[in-house]
Amino acid sequence: MTDRQQPDFNRVPGAHLAYHLPMPGTAPPQPPPEQPSRWSRYRKALVITVVSVVGTGGIFGGIVGGVVQYFSNQANKVVEQAFSEALFAFDVEMLTPPDYHHTGYAIPGSTTDADFNGIDWDPVQPALPTAAWTVAQGGSAVGWGQWEIALEGNRDETVTVTDLYATDIECSAPESGTYFPVLSQGIGEKIGLAIEIDDPGARIKELPTGEPNSFDPPDLDALPAFSDSATITLDRGEKEVITFQAHADEEYCEFALAIEYLAEGERQTSLIAPEVPGRFAVAPVLDYAEYESVMLAPWFCIDGQRHVVSGERAEEFFTGTPGAPSDCT
Repeated sequence: MTDRQQPDFNRVPGAHLAYHLPMPGTAPPQPPPEQPSRWSRYRKALVITVVSVVGTGGIFGGIVGGVVQYFSNQANKVVEQAFSEALFAFDVEMLTPPDYHHTGYAIPGSTTDADFNGIDWDPVQPALPTAAWTVAQGGSAVGWGQWEIALEGNRDETVTVTDLYATDIECSAPESGTYFPVLSQGIGEKIGLAIEIDDPGARIKELPTGEPNSFDPPDLDALPAFSDSATITLDRGEKEVITFQAHADEEYCEFALAIEYLAEGERQTSLIAPEVPGRFAVAPVLDYAEYESVMLAPWFCIDGQRHVVSGERAEEFFTGTPGAPSDCT
């Protein structure tokens, strides 16, 4: 390689966390790639060396050769993307929803306490499973979704991000299921970018930095659009992490995020989404009684444990007069 920077092979495998969708008119969207194995971090030449030591003769050698070829292809795709994209999105991570009233996660269907034996829980929110577990069950954020998007410049000349917007938006009526509420604490700061995803024509707005958080979400109508107020510039190897929020008021919505940028004198656009489930997704929050099940935090229950109750009973807990812990079983 003469005019390209040597990639950081400890970082490049993280690219599987960001799913790059084709632009309209180029190729139809494909399903997200399968999760690469940790073996994909090794370069093809090193893997081929291992095969030559094991031997490629016979059935065993053919099987090993096929497995090695798969992992080699995965590594090559990641490295090729790192070299070709002027703006390299190497990570999209779903975060705990922002700390506002009426946010959380929801998954399809009703549940019982037995469904949650041994799962991983959010380290801060006592009634919330992890984002990874929620997505794996086909769930989504409720009310407000929140993600971190990690970008890196990949050109000798400065890459300038000029606009971000939601695209390929598909909305539908929300479904009930099991709701995991965020128990608002009103701590931290409002940061990043946000959009009303089910409001036609809505634009991504820039949240004011350093403003104390509160139980109430920001008034996006009063804030400037990102493209009118800010840009992001990245030199080669420079990284920027964007915190992005999306609010759904009435409909469940899935979408991709378009990033417009200037690179080497040309305006370009990349479409990205989380690799799993392949789209950003957020649902509106329903009344507690509309959910089939609702997870209660330990302090609601006399035994000090989390418990799932019906939506109707959760309505009593959350809207009634606070009292002593109850029997939640």
